[in-house]
Amino acid sequence: MTGQLGDGDDDEASERSPVAVLDLGEAGQEALVVSCGFGHTCATTATGRVVCWGWNGSGALGTGDSEGAIRHSPASVVGLSDANSALSVSAGGLSACAPHLWRGLVCWGNDNDGEVGDGNGPSIQYTPVRVQFP
Repeated sequence: MTGQLGDGDDDEASERSPVAVLDLGEAGQEALVVSCGFGHTCATTATGRVVCWGWNGSGALGTGDSEGAIRHSPASVVGLSDANSALSVSAGGLSACAPHLWRGLVCWGNDNDGEVGDGNGPSIQYTPVRVQFP
């Protein structure tokens, strides 16, 4: 329904068996860590890139795109598209977080209840921001 499968198919039909995610089977792009949120999915690739696809409600994809867009195939998360950017990713609700090798923990998406952790209060972060620890 929301592109969460990442197979490039926009017919919004449910699948009864596994489907291949576009661009995540090529050499070096295999998914190592996969995590699903409310309507989006994110993965860390073998090269350390972070990609997300599905519904971009509240900026959940981290691509900088406007809220509500649907991606039916993986898109790079802003700032996490270089090799060795992240070791893992965790998606939940309408946000996601990843430990970045140089910037520390970064998060993006819905920050209504402090999910993003940047200390700025209720907002939407369309690209990753560094979590502020006390």
